[in-house]
Amino acid sequence: MIMRRFAGVMAVSATLVAAAWGQVFYTPVPSGVSGTPAILATGGTAQPLFVAGEVRTQCAIINPSTATDQNIAAAEEIWVDFTGKAAVAASGGTSIPVGAGMSMNCPGPLTTSVSWIAATIAHRITAYHW
Repeated sequence: MIMRRFAGVMAVSATLVAAAWGQVFYTPVPSGVSGTPAILATGGTAQPLFVAGEVRTQCAIINPSTATDQNIAAAEEIWVDFTGKAAVAASGGTSIPVGAGMSMNCPGPLTTSVSWIAATIAHRITAYHW
């Protein structure tokens, strides 16, 4: 995960979109917003990340790059869903993959629940919302 501090505003890497000339874009996270660690209770089972009805202007979901930071034996991707229960690729549907070391922004404003899933129990991610 790439993090930089600019005049009191923490910038967190977006999906690390790199153009041919090597430009990397960052997703700003307003100062004063703290990250919420989320740990998967059961591997292979979707669980809520944000509950429905709570208005979020924006959010960022960060999947750490290393197995140590993910709190598991081997780094893996997660799947996030903004419309229902998250599922892995083989299951199809509306879930979006977030690879190890990647992050994503939520489409905002958002009032629906957000769920996530990974293969391994105790997988740890960080999510911000504001």
